Amino acid sequence: MSKLLTGQELIKACEKRGIDTRGERVKFEDLNKKHRAEPTDYELQQRLITYKRHIRESRMWMLALISALTSFSSAIIALIAVATK
Repeated sequence: MSKLLTGQELIKACEKRGIDTRGERVKFEDLNKKHRAEPTDYELQQRLITYKRHIRESRMWMLALISALTSFSSAIIALIAVATK
């Protein structure tokens, strides 16, 4: 397993992939304004891990679909071969 990034390396990796590096909006009661709190390294690591998992799962879904289509076409070809024999 790869080493988890921290600090500026983590921020650069997130920005490269289009992951939001800003924190969630937090409302300060005394100011009646919303402010973005800086996310922790842990939060950014979780966002990056989730992003990588999503990419990996979408690739695996595509591979499973191609595999299913290949199996289906193989079955059809085998059925045609048996029927024309």
